[in-house]
Amino acid sequence: MASARACANEDGCSEDAQIAAVDNAAKVTEDRLMRFLQICWVKYVKAKIEPGSTAGAVGAQSIGEPGTQMTLKTFHFAGVASMNVTQGVPRIKEIINASKDIGTPIISCKLTARDSESSARIVKGRLEKTHLGDIAWAAEYIYIGIIIDTEAIRKLQLDLTLDDIKWAIVNAKKLKIKEHSVIMLPKKNRLRVYVDVAKGVRTLHRAIIDIKDKDDTRGQKGDKEFLIEEGIIGELTTWNHVIEFTMSEYGMNIDLRHMMLLGDVMTYKGEVLGITRFGVAKMKDSVLMLASFEKTTYHLFDASVYGKSDSIAGVSESIIMGNAAANCGTSMPALYMPAPAISKHRKLLFEGSL
Repeated sequence: MASARACANEDGCSEDAQIAAVDNAAKVTEDRLMRFLQICWVKYVKAKIEPGSTAGAVGAQSIGEPGTQMTLKTFHFAGVASMNVTQGVPRIKEIINASKDIGTPIISCKLTARDSESSARIVKGRLEKTHLGDIAWAAEYIYIGIIIDTEAIRKLQLDLTLDDIKWAIVNAKKLKIKEHSVIMLPKKNRLRVYVDVAKGVRTLHRAIIDIKDKDDTRGQKGDKEFLIEEGIIGELTTWNHVIEFTMSEYGMNIDLRHMMLLGDVMTYKGEVLGITRFGVAKMKDSVLMLASFEKTTYHLFDASVYGKSDSIAGVSESIIMGNAAANCGTSMPALYMPAPAISKHRKLLFEGSL
């Protein structure tokens, strides 16, 4: 093993490394090799499954049953009232439904200066949204005043009014200022632009420094602006918006194969589809299967209008029609009896007299 790592780190294997590999410098004994093969065999046997097993139903039960033991509440960071993480049943619902906007998106950022608390506070100050009212003397009168030089407008012969200037500010995409944030004062030839954010990421609600791990800054309600911020290691930034299950907090374990099966069902069409009425409609083509899920009359009416057909090949549609589910569970085995041997036809007594 040691010689293999040496070869991987250099342009080519040296003669000494080759000799070490031949001489078994890694000390791979027969007992270790047999133990390794035994572990591989055990994992292979555990991964086997009987043909015809209803993996979908078992997987659904495997994921759904632990959900009954979960709470409906959220987990709160110690000492931080406004910092919480959606867990339990609400988080499972977000994941299975492939929600684009989750309840509490949180980004964890690793800092370049891992041992400096002051550096962490500087990064926190840059990221956290700072309101203009936080740095102004009079919070109730926070605005940017614009005085219009009417004489300059007249000399330049511009057909320009206060209303035109207001809409020019509102329509500037980079400023992101709403119409109600610009107030006109015609008598004084002035405009008041009420600005909320002075610095930081607009979508960031709160940023905290993790006390237990000082090179970790957590930001709630953030976006990709974290990755390019100075003082943050972008490659080590993690985000809970990625679809993943978090059941370890409850001491519950789910078979990885069931998780992989659910992930495959949600993604095999080339996009992430949630287990909702809209996602299932894109996953399946069977009319009866869709009708058994939700909006029964809608699917049946749509199928009749467009002349759709159903092969009755799946489990749900087979149950609806009273058929055994093909190639699934108890419908796989069947009894066969060889045809009886029938002798050649011989003429009857009355056939000869005709």
